[in-house]
Amino acid sequence: MDCVIFATGFAVDAGRSRAGGFPVVGRDGELLADKWAGGVRSLHGILTAGFPNLFAVGGISQATVTISFTHTVDEQASYVATVIRYCLDRGIRSVEARPEAEERWSAHLKERAAGLPPQPELGCVSESTTQLLASGHPRGPLEYMQECRDWLAVGGIVRDLVLSAD
Repeated sequence: MDCVIFATGFAVDAGRSRAGGFPVVGRDGELLADKWAGGVRSLHGILTAGFPNLFAVGGISQATVTISFTHTVDEQASYVATVIRYCLDRGIRSVEARPEAEERWSAHLKERAAGLPPQPELGCVSESTTQLLASGHPRGPLEYMQECRDWLAVGGIVRDLVLSAD
C-alpha cells in the first residue's frame, strides 16, 4: 500500500464514482463512472476490477443498507483490514477484484433476489438488472455481512483477487 486515506467527513448520497469532487480514475485511465454507467460491477460492493487498491467503504451499491450506517462501515472496514493485513504479510502491493469475481457476485445478487418483491427499505429494487446491480443486498444487511465474513474465511482473497507484489 502506498497510502491509506481515512476520512470522517462524508456525503452518503454523493455516489462512489466521484470522490471529494473529483473523478475516480483506474488503471489505463478508465473512469469509475464510465465503468459503472450500465450498472455497478464490484466484489461485495467494496473492490472493483481495474481499480487497484481502491476499497469503497460505506456504499449501498452491491453491498447493503441498514438503519445503523456505522455498523455497516465497521463491518466493511474489518473486511478491508483483513485484506490489507493479508497483503502486507505477503509483500503484496496491489490488490483488486478479478472480473470473474465481479460477475459471480452480480449473479449471486440476482439469484438471491429471485422471486422477491422490490424492497426499498433494504436498498433492493429488483425490477431490472441495472436497478438490482445498483441496489443493496436483496436479503438485507445481516446476510450480506455474513457472506463477506464467510468469503474471507474460505480463502476468497486468493480465488477472487488479483494480488501483485509489483
